Formats: sequence, C-alpha cells, structure tokens
Amino acid sequence: MGGGHEGDVAVPAGPGPSFEVVQAQAVLAEITETTPQDAAHTAADLLNDLEPATPPILLHGEDATAWPMLHLAASLHLDTRIGLEDVLHLPDGTPAQNNAALIHTAREAIQHTRKANPQRS
Repeated sequence: MGGGHEGDVAVPAGPGPSFEVVQAQAVLAEITETTPQDAAHTAADLLNDLEPATPPILLHGEDATAWPMLHLAASLHLDTRIGLEDVLHLPDGTPAQNNAALIHTAREAIQHTRKANPQRS
C-alpha cells in the first residue's frame, strides 16, 4: 500500500487479487475470530497492514472477543465500540442487563487501560 497519500487505503476492486486505492474517512476493523487468541493475532496482522493509513481506525470484536478487542483498542488509543449487537455479557461473564451496562463497563475499562498505556507522541 505504499506510494499513496495520507488516508489512502487499498480495498478489493472485485473478484481476484486486484485492489483500488480510495480516500478513507475511517476504517472499521471488525475482528470475527471466535477465540481471544486468534482475534489478537488477526488484529495485530490487520493493524500492521493498516499502519500506513491515517484515518481513524475503529477496532472491535464479537462475543468472546468483544472485551479483549476493546482492551486492545484502548491500549493502542484506537476508537472502539460495544453494544448488545456485539456481546451479551460483561467481562466477568454475567449477563448485561442492557446496553447502558455494557457502555458503563466499557468506559471504565477504556479509562483504566488508557491510563496504564499513555499515548506516545
């Protein structure tokens, strides 16, 4: 993906190995692996591939990987998201009563993780 401009991202141009370069406003990095270990490896590979991109990257997982990906995103100071469409349980395994419970827990986790991993300039 080298040789482009800031914010350029290569995307599939159709069937086959062809790609086109587009100006991205944001990148949604949705990790769909089912185990936290596989998700972490996939996220690392994907983020490495996206490294030249400068648009905001939103990283998130689903089900068993939702909370590990939230923590990874927070530690890397990436955008993230969480909701009942992603996970039905809190990190301790208890069912979330509602979206507000997930968001409250996520906000606390993000603040704690970012405090432990200050952003480097």
